[in-house]
Amino acid sequence: MVYGSEAMIPIKNEVTSHQKITFNQDNNNELLTISLDLLEEARDVARMRLAVYQHRVARYYNKRDHAQQYNVGNLVLHLILPGFRMTSDGMLGPNWEGPFIIKENLGNGAYHLASMGGAILP
Repeated sequence: MVYGSEAMIPIKNEVTSHQKITFNQDNNNELLTISLDLLEEARDVARMRLAVYQHRVARYYNKRDHAQQYNVGNLVLHLILPGFRMTSDGMLGPNWEGPFIIKENLGNGAYHLASMGGAILP
């Protein structure tokens, strides 16, 4: 600030933090050494927690995920794959077509399907 022809010199006002005031180099080195000694134990605990979490997620998923088995004669819908959609249907076209009749169970979730008229699908 300048008042008339007099110039004022700004005063340095340093505010220190609690951490700066209470810092002790010897104590800091000792605490770092202790932290490094406990690092492997902390990693082991984290690995165990991760394994427990993954086990829970797998159990939850496997409880809900079960392969659906169909029998000969059941009616099913057939998924229309993106490469086989009609271009005239656009984005809002149907995702499924059918119903179809299961004619033969080939195993491992594979089936021969036939239309309602009896024509077998390739």
